[in-house]
Amino acid sequence: MKRRFSVEEARDMIMEPTSGEMLDSETATSSEGESDVDFVVEHHSASSSDLSTESEDDSKDPVTEWTSKRDHVNMTNLNGRRVVRNWSDIDDTDVKAYTGLLILAGVYRSKGESTCSLWDDHSGRAIFRATMSHTKFRLINSTLRFDDTLNRPSHLREDKPAPFRSIWEMWTHRLPMLFNPGRDVCVDEQLVPFKGRCRFRQYMPSKPAKYGLKIWVTADVATSYAWKCQIYTGKADGNAVEVGQGKRVILEMTEELQGVTVTCDHFFTTYSLVQEHLKRKVALVGTIRKNKPELPPKLLQLRGRPVLSSVFAFTKTTTAVIGTYSCRRKTCRWPQVLFFNMIDVSTFNSFVLFTAVDPTWNHTKTHRRRLFLEELRKNLVSVEMMRRDRLPRTMPASTMVQDSQASAAAPTVAPDTDTTASSSTKKRGLCWMCTGEKKSTPVAS
Repeated sequence: MKRRFSVEEARDMIMEPTSGEMLDSETATSSEGESDVDFVVEHHSASSSDLSTESEDDSKDPVTEWTSKRDHVNMTNLNGRRVVRNWSDIDDTDVKAYTGLLILAGVYRSKGESTCSLWDDHSGRAIFRATMSHTKFRLINSTLRFDDTLNRPSHLREDKPAPFRSIWEMWTHRLPMLFNPGRDVCVDEQLVPFKGRCRFRQYMPSKPAKYGLKIWVTADVATSYAWKCQIYTGKADGNAVEVGQGKRVILEMTEELQGVTVTCDHFFTTYSLVQEHLKRKVALVGTIRKNKPELPPKLLQLRGRPVLSSVFAFTKTTTAVIGTYSCRRKTCRWPQVLFFNMIDVSTFNSFVLFTAVDPTWNHTKTHRRRLFLEELRKNLVSVEMMRRDRLPRTMPASTMVQDSQASAAAPTVAPDTDTTASSSTKKRGLCWMCTGEKKSTPVAS
């Protein structure tokens, strides 16, 4: 029987695994002949004997190390003490509120709008001022780090995405454990827009953004769940161009899948890749370039063919999954660009998990994802609003904070049926403009 969980729990399953919660990696793979999309979570608490017999190499696992140390908070505080005078340390609640405001800006389609406009007294939205001050949001946004900047040069020699490696490995390690893809999966690249300085920035003229960071993605076709992600860091310094890159990427991105059909474009499709997938009981569907040596010459001949001898299928509708409610904001730091993209993918994956467990949730409405994001934002920023010491200057934002703190402090009391019944049958009173006297209608003589 599937367990129902809240919107925030769906987000936490993607973004913030606890050290005591372990998931069976075998449930992440799709068994042969299995087509149902299911949500599988298993809880396992390690005993003291298991912990004592744990090897030294396992104790230094980057995923466990990142989860225990909370590097995104510790490194931000460390960087804040170095660059900001009178820095006040932040905690997980502040980061959650910061993330919730980013999601809210994406819901309002305001990712390109200035933060000064979002926090404006007249044209802004009260929820931003009610959650935190504009100064605090800008401080978190400018000092957010995922590694120690002083140790970064030594790490960059061996690993190009070293400033973001720890949180990225934790996140990608988590994705396939929470979802079993269906029969059809798709492997393709995603270009995260970015024009700043980065050693592995790519130029793809066929993409709308043209410049950005390329990520290989394996997604479920039925739900668009991002099942596996991998950053493309380009060729190694001093090495030749990689031969057979498309084949290598497909085999790595579908390594744990069996009994599925993989769809890809002509960049990946080769005859040797099809033969390799057949050994693993995986079907491959994709276009192929006409300059491939394995293609027979008769297939490339166009003379003598009847007109309209080929049949193509197109779909009339296109769904924008990530870009519709994206929280990406303008920044010159590529780790933060990846962090914004990680939030976008995580919120959509959380929505897929939430609706898979509870399909009847707002099933009659066409904007279910927007409602999910608004509920997620509410859960993320509510704690920050409750613990605010100073009220905002504007009345709407101040009222929001007071209502949130009052609802948290008020005890939950069951409603009195007699009082409710009497109040519903009570006669409505007169407004302040009425005198209560019956008005006489003048009669024309």
